[in-house]
Amino acid sequence: TRCSSKTTKITTTTTTTTTTPDVYEKKKKGKKTFTLRPIETTTTTTTTNENENENEKRLLRKKIVMHFVRHAEGTHNVSREYNDPKHKDARLTDFGIKQCEKLAKAQPLLLEKKSSKKKMTVATSPMTRCVQTARLCFDKESHMITEKYVALEELRETVNYQCDIRRTTSELKEEFGASADFSRLENDEEDPLWQYWIERCGSEEEHTMHRESASLYKCADRARKFFEWVVEKKADTEEEIIVLSLIHI
Repeated sequence: TRCSSKTTKITTTTTTTTTTPDVYEKKKKGKKTFTLRPIETTTTTTTTNENENENEKRLLRKKIVMHFVRHAEGTHNVSREYNDPKHKDARLTDFGIKQCEKLAKAQPLLLEKKSSKKKMTVATSPMTRCVQTARLCFDKESHMITEKYVALEELRETVNYQCDIRRTTSELKEEFGASADFSRLENDEEDPLWQYWIERCGSEEEHTMHRESASLYKCADRARKFFEWVVEKKADTEEEIIVLSLIHI
């Protein structure tokens, strides 16, 4: 009679949690003051069988390639009047549109014939200039994009001035709904990020300086949520996914 034994491996997972609420600090003597939260780290140990399920092994072997692209030139980039109401949710300039057309012609460098089975997802900030850049740069047919571009609040940059306020979800859907999916924004008709800072700092007239730049960890929090979304997409399909993040940075 042979004796058999199962081999196990120990996997240590580190989980980080934040416990201190954010604190907004105004400029002091012309210098920016950044608020960082202390992080409490806990470590847990789990035991898994060496003979993992084959499906789990296939999942681990998958790759996600992400191409990070910044939006093209916006009207606020030219005027530098970031707090002017006319630049609310700023659009692309004529030069910005030409920048997109130039990049589009340099594509499709992302997909080759041998990669024709790959699926591509375009994730974009819901800001108008970002959705415009996505539509102009990445033609769905050329890049084999089978789904609508996904608008994610998690891909927004620091929210400081009126140019950083997004339009209502209804307005965005009316203009871009045919090519972009705004379903993840449906619970927030108005801009939730801007509303948060209105409550913290006051209206556009009451507070004209930067807002979220004093609490940069909030951008990091959104980035973490974005990568969680990426992992979820990776788990939901057996195809190799290329996530093109049109990130507003």
